[in-house]
Amino acid sequence: MERQQVHGFTTAYNGIVRVLTSKVRIQQAFDLKLPPPTVPTTEYKAIWDTGATGTSITSKVATECGLKPTGMCRLRTASGETDTNTYFVSLYLPNMVCISQIRVTEAVLADADVLIGMDVIAHGDLAITNHQGKTYMSFRMPSVECIDFGKQQPETVQVGAKSFRRVGRNEPCPCGSGKKYKRCCGK
Repeated sequence: MERQQVHGFTTAYNGIVRVLTSKVRIQQAFDLKLPPPTVPTTEYKAIWDTGATGTSITSKVATECGLKPTGMCRLRTASGETDTNTYFVSLYLPNMVCISQIRVTEAVLADADVLIGMDVIAHGDLAITNHQGKTYMSFRMPSVECIDFGKQQPETVQVGAKSFRRVGRNEPCPCGSGKKYKRCCGK
């Protein structure tokens, strides 16, 4: 059984953020069987969007990277449909892991040069947490396990100055109704 090395990164943001961003690098796609070319030095701002099926780049990125269109496709966005160029690129994530031979579409993006869609996110595990007034986005690839916070819950949780014990399904409900938790507030 072949073992793959796991690569990951975490980005911390001040406050609770509405848009997850990171820096990425892009270049013309290359064959993974050949020695990779040098890593591009230009960084681009990327938005991570789980609602997007595919990854997109702006015309600025295509021009600066000297990308040649490989075809056309119909792009559907919230503002309508349009025909647009497609390219094959190599995408370098913040941990310098390269996803090569990925098809991207050209799009108009507000406040970013790259939109990371599910075609990239599905290569690994994505977790978003908000802790002590900060937002954290972690991504690792390849996917190594199912992240299930429901199964990983501690028995007690410290909230403010009080400590709360996790209530079992068959225990009396803490609201004082006299019913089992699963038949009361646990519904």
